[in-house]
Order: sequence, then structure tokens, then C-alpha cells
Amino acid sequence: DQMTLGLLSSENGYSELPDEESFEQMNPIVLRLEDVEISIENVEGWISESLENVLVSVDFTITPALKQEGIARDFVNRIQNLRKDSGFDVTDKISIKLVDSNPEVTEGVKVFTDFISQEVQAVSLEIVSELTDGQEVEFEELVLVVKVVVV
Repeated sequence: DQMTLGLLSSENGYSELPDEESFEQMNPIVLRLEDVEISIENVEGWISESLENVLVSVDFTITPALKQEGIARDFVNRIQNLRKDSGFDVTDKISIKLVDSNPEVTEGVKVFTDFISQEVQAVSLEIVSELTDGQEVEFEELVLVVKVVVV
């Protein structure tokens, strides 16, 4: 029915919790359940949900690094679909050329080139200014032009 609250921090000279006797000598403040009101408010960039005595909060801010990783994973998915649709064997090594048509996509692919290459078994992944014989691939709201060949 009551909770004891002490102000403990390294700023107050405490590097660890004191024992019970030392704590009592600190003249702690006693709070009763009726003395406090606990409320839940969403903080910008976070989403929170509670059920009974459990509260879960998740930071859903998309950082530039997360955005780049998402682009890389989506790109892997598109290349895997191209491999499948083209009838490539699972063990086939490939070469990929991507037209530099969107700075955000290009940056995500560049940053995660090693990851993408490993996931799709690419021996090369090249960003080019144009392609005459590439395939159009839908990518979010964009259309990318890529060329994927077995090497």
C-alpha cells in the first residue's frame, strides 16, 4: 500500500543502492498509492500500449541508417524475384547493374553493397548512369532500371 522513494544517484554520491539501515537514515519520502497518479502519454516518435500491469513503448523513428537498410532489403527482394522470374538456378552467381535514378536508393544500395551481394549471390553490383537493355522494376513509388545476368 505504500512505496518508499529515495533520491539516489551518482550526483548525490551514491554509486550503488544503500543497505536498508542506511536508506532509513536518509529520511526517505513515503508515498502512498493515493498520493500518486500514473498516466500514460505518447511521446513524439514513440508509440505506447498498456494492458493490465504491462506497458510497452516502441521508438518508431526511421533514422537515415534504418531507411538505408530498408532500401537494401527491398532491393534484395526485387533482385531475388528477378532471379526467380528469369529462371536462374539457386547457385548461379550474378552481376547487377543499377541505373542511378534516385539518390536515396543509390545511397542505400552503396552503403549495403556487401550485404546485397551476399544475399543475392552477386559477384558485382555496379551503379551506372544509363542502361539500354535493363529491366524496369517497381520499387516503392519508383521504377528502377536494372540488369541482372548470370556470370
